[in-house]
Amino acid sequence: MILKKIRLKPANDTVDEHNIPFEDMFKKLNQNSKWYLSTGKCVDDELFMFGLKCESDHSSRPLIIDPYDKNNTSYNVFTEVELQGIINQDIEAVGGESACLGTKKRKNNTITIGSISKISRSKYGHKCDLIFRQFNNKHTAPLEFGASEAKSKIEDESGTNFMNEGFYKLPRVLKDMLDSLLKEINFDHRSEAIRTVGFIHSGLSSTLIELNRPTKYISRVSR
Repeated sequence: MILKKIRLKPANDTVDEHNIPFEDMFKKLNQNSKWYLSTGKCVDDELFMFGLKCESDHSSRPLIIDPYDKNNTSYNVFTEVELQGIINQDIEAVGGESACLGTKKRKNNTITIGSISKISRSKYGHKCDLIFRQFNNKHTAPLEFGASEAKSKIEDESGTNFMNEGFYKLPRVLKDMLDSLLKEINFDHRSEAIRTVGFIHSGLSSTLIELNRPTKYISRVSR
């Protein structure tokens, strides 16, 4: 699966304000909880260094590793062998638009009542054609497990819409859903077993996307 090569920022010594929240988040990560490959390479560190260079909002910035994104090898982030190791890590082989509430919750977690400045407007999550959602009276908000995007026009894997939804939109939606589910179980022993799923329907063709959390910080895409 080929993703259009992203643009990298030119090297300079100026402070990029766009990267400040990203850098602050990364500084809080526990070194002992990061994901190290057999080659000694740290997945968390590589995604961070690559994310700093990206002009576009690449999936590396929310620490999502997509082994099928050709940018990984084009920019020497990971080798083919390392990507195969990422794919196989702890994998067991077994025989009207709605906004993602998980994304909305993340976007609004810093909103407060108005004081010195006016209260900011509530932000909404990415809108998907279908959200898999479970309502439970014991929860203040429904639990979300997956999402789907559908297009009547058949588009191959190099099409703009397919790449935008399959490599940008759905992985982020699924990560926000997974974050909410993990908080629901207090990040207990079930965390590594939980997955969120997404579907891209293009004409009669369908592609499955799965996202899980094999380590404490890294979310992994499977296709």
